[in-house]
Amino acid sequence: RAPQWSLLGRMQGYQTIDPFIDAENEPYRRVPQFAFSGRWDRNAMRFSSHNELVKFDRSVGTTGWRMDHTEELSYAFTKPGMFLTPAFALRQTNYWLDDRSSDERTEFSRTLPVASVDAGLTFDRVTGMGGGHIQTIEPRVLYAHVPFEDQSDLPLFDTIEPTFNPVQLFRKYRYLGADRIADTDQMSFGLTTRLIDVHTGQEKLTGTIGQTRYLSAQEVVLPNQLPSPANASDYIAELSLSLHPSWRLGVDYQWDSETNKTARSETRFQYRPGSNRLLGVAYRYQNGLLNQSDISIIWPLGQAWRVIGRASYSFLDDRPLERFLGWEYESCCWRLRLISRRYISRRTGESDSSLTIQFLLRGFTDDGDSPEELLERGILGYRRFENTP
Repeated sequence: RAPQWSLLGRMQGYQTIDPFIDAENEPYRRVPQFAFSGRWDRNAMRFSSHNELVKFDRSVGTTGWRMDHTEELSYAFTKPGMFLTPAFALRQTNYWLDDRSSDERTEFSRTLPVASVDAGLTFDRVTGMGGGHIQTIEPRVLYAHVPFEDQSDLPLFDTIEPTFNPVQLFRKYRYLGADRIADTDQMSFGLTTRLIDVHTGQEKLTGTIGQTRYLSAQEVVLPNQLPSPANASDYIAELSLSLHPSWRLGVDYQWDSETNKTARSETRFQYRPGSNRLLGVAYRYQNGLLNQSDISIIWPLGQAWRVIGRASYSFLDDRPLERFLGWEYESCCWRLRLISRRYISRRTGESDSSLTIQFLLRGFTDDGDSPEELLERGILGYRRFENTP
């Protein structure tokens, strides 16, 4: 890494442990992958470059090389309380494929121009008793245009459609990955409000609501999908509330504008009365896919001991999904951890149990050990309790 650019090189593979995943659905290996990104500013002008060269390999299916470049030039017009940023990008993608029959093409290319205009305003006022808070109103609009190009002949190595959220609302690309660049002619609208403590700068409340309007029909889709006839996305809303130092409430909500039903929702509550105490409760819902709740806890028992636990339950399946309970002893130089876990290990619903004993020498062990990853994934905010050796 450098101040204006970064370079990544790696070899990456995966081991699938679920026997019901067939070879055609296993993830591709990247052998190798090189990625270079850079950004250079000159006054209000910015040039950014994102480049990737990767070899995708797998025992079954299409394999080969993919090179993807995105070169973008933007100019930021900024004044106090406002910004306007037009941008133009050129995206070039090339494929060199292996293991193709003699009558099939092995080389493909795609060149797409991407134009956008991003604009926003910020209004603020002093509010609260004694003028202790600042409230902001921040409208934002993004226009993006990507022309249509037939991409049905291109392979699909690593491209997915992400969950719609406030970040995705203001992205120019519908998909993550270079194998499909969706055509679009869209306007995204968002409104954010914040309540900021004047003395500490802490955001006591942050709320965002937004929607994307499609000015023309989108034709590029992933395999086995049909183009959507909708002329607008779902409504998306997000709220974070922290009016007391010990607790925080977060709510995400997605409303399907076509069916007038809840598409997705998530509610999270955390109680943290101290730097080493946490009690969390969460509820997640996605129409037809999941209806889950979970509770997690990290609590000290004396000076050196603490208990760590989490339990999640599916109301859709009427059964527990994962439960683990751990005890941890920590001294100045080492840590001993015992974790008992019961979890669903197969897509068919079978469960497994495990018992993990971990001894860590602080300053020498790898933070990526599997028990650490288990706790970080299961308990939001777990790493914040780790002390620096």
